[in-house]
Amino acid sequence: MKGGGLVNILSPHPFLFWITVGVPVASKAWQIHPGGAIGFVTGFYLLLVGSKLALAFVVARTRSFLTGATYVWTMRVLGLFLCCFAWDQPLSV
Repeated sequence: MKGGGLVNILSPHPFLFWITVGVPVASKAWQIHPGGAIGFVTGFYLLLVGSKLALAFVVARTRSFLTGATYVWTMRVLGLFLCCFAWDQPLSV
């Protein structure tokens, strides 16, 4: 198994979502109309998998940009902006 698949399996985010939001919404929808619950779960997974596929496609198509000098300088400038914004914020403990 590749590292990305292992990370997805071991990630707590899906479990937290289903425990706190997914199951309550799906069970309430099931009580009203089973088709709503099935639609919720189906739509959720279609959008989840679809968005990951779309992101992988975009990254694959723009791979040369992610290794070029423009990308490196963009990251440096954004990092400088983050440092400036962090400097302006007071420390709260």
